[in-house]
Amino acid sequence: MRPFALIFLCIAVAVSNLSCSGNILETFADKNTNEALYEAAIANINSGNYNSAITDIGSMTGTYPSLAKVIELKASAYGGLCGLKFVTFVLAFQGIGATRLFPFLLSNFNASSSASLTACITAQNLMLGLGTRTTNQDMFLAMVALAKAGNILSFYGDVGHTLAVTAGYDPCIVGGARVAGGDISDADARELGTALAAAITSLTAVAGKVNLGSGTLAGISAVCTALPAAYNFCGITDPTLLTANEVKGIRTLIKEDSAVGLGGNCSGDISTCFCP
Repeated sequence: MRPFALIFLCIAVAVSNLSCSGNILETFADKNTNEALYEAAIANINSGNYNSAITDIGSMTGTYPSLAKVIELKASAYGGLCGLKFVTFVLAFQGIGATRLFPFLLSNFNASSSASLTACITAQNLMLGLGTRTTNQDMFLAMVALAKAGNILSFYGDVGHTLAVTAGYDPCIVGGARVAGGDISDADARELGTALAAAITSLTAVAGKVNLGSGTLAGISAVCTALPAAYNFCGITDPTLLTANEVKGIRTLIKEDSAVGLGGNCSGDISTCFCP
């Protein structure tokens, strides 16, 4: 056989073998570039493979992981681990009606665990780290923050996952280590407070741009304003900056059953159910 004929035959066989795999170009594509990893992370998130998406993002190099679109994507992956199904939750939130906020959040995130709660915290912190945000980013931050609040409320206040607060649950009692159904720790009470603060800030930013729970936003803000000045935590998104009295204000909002709270151990408003 002549040399050029042999070369042609080898090429033909190679192409024939490659064509069996479907996409010839895919065989040669570099799947380790930042752009390829970004697309892979999107595909994994869409498939519910959140940990794989986080692994994809962790494999990115240089300054690429610090891009806003990558940070937002990473927050989306952690949001998925937090239990947030964005569209489903937005639709539920639009129909909240007269339901108090905390019972609503508890019932929507009743599969909470310590791991999902930690994922919520990570997702919120990633979004807060973006600084100036777009309308879509503010919407996502608001939903992540509310998901974090729901996880905390369910983890501590609904030990049996009944979609309702456990009778006799008292958020005024300070817990130590994070234990499902136990007394809420100061650390997680602070995280609940910053979740509300972030949600208020973001929902205020998108007010008039989207139709989403404006009545509930007004209710949260009004309750925070009703707290004595030293206990009003609603402008603080950094948990380390909350004072002891502001943490008491957060615990009080969980306890009351008049405006947003769970109730379960107290029947009345903030003044009646105030944590000592």
